[in-house]
Amino acid sequence: MFAINALIRPPLRCPDRTSPKNYKDVADGKVKYYTTSQLAKRWGVSSATVIRLIEQGDLTGLKIRGSYRVGVGSVQEYEVRVAF
Repeated sequence: MFAINALIRPPLRCPDRTSPKNYKDVADGKVKYYTTSQLAKRWGVSSATVIRLIEQGDLTGLKIRGSYRVGVGSVQEYEVRVAF
């Protein structure tokens, strides 16, 4: 079930809700994040490559207890920019 959830893309908009600052990261009132390993598997690259993208500023992410989390909105913007 964990692998299936990593492949499901959340909706692009939050209709009929008060729009938060980055509405693309929000679904059902909760912020959605990917781990570096989930993104690495999704894009077919290594986790180190995803971390490098975060550190270079190509992706916006958080470091929580030593591991990175990247918001869904940041992932969608990056995929549009590099034409996935």
